[in-house]
Amino acid sequence: MDLKDYKDEFDDEEDIEDYWHDIDIDFVEDELKEICNKYHGYYYSDVSFLDIDKKPFLIDHMLITKGGIFVIRRKSNKGTVIGEIDEPIWLVGGRTIPNALMENEDRINKFLSLFINKKPKVINMVLVMRAYFLYQADAKFVCNLPFTVDEFIKVANEELYTLEELDEFNKIIKENIIESK
Repeated sequence: MDLKDYKDEFDDEEDIEDYWHDIDIDFVEDELKEICNKYHGYYYSDVSFLDIDKKPFLIDHMLITKGGIFVIRRKSNKGTVIGEIDEPIWLVGGRTIPNALMENEDRINKFLSLFINKKPKVINMVLVMRAYFLYQADAKFVCNLPFTVDEFIKVANEELYTLEELDEFNKIIKENIIESK
């Protein structure tokens, strides 16, 4: 069964909790790699770069697609996500965490400094791997994996960039990676 087929299978929060026990980072990476392979993109996980001040920064996941580059911040918190895009603190499973979109935006700004001539369109996304439900947070940008696959595929199918441009973006990225998983 494909991951996106699970969407309609949950009857309640208990069913979702059982499902999340089976998801691990390898599963997430396999799904993201599959999207890139199917739609002629590139995938990176846990890659480090140097910013303009020569300080390292980490990007959890990156999908390079014809519709843009997803820069994904991965959170492994469990429970319901409550928070607005512009609020500095979110509540996840009864615990407070810094706004992961804001954290990721800082990384994206550093990442974009790698591109001198043409800056790619970047989609800031947070993947809360064990989130049951997302309240208030914009579900297009803050998501759990089963409900995100369609958004990845939609953007990957857009014709914003040619395959040659993707290759050029990928070349710049590869040249600037200082550490990779």
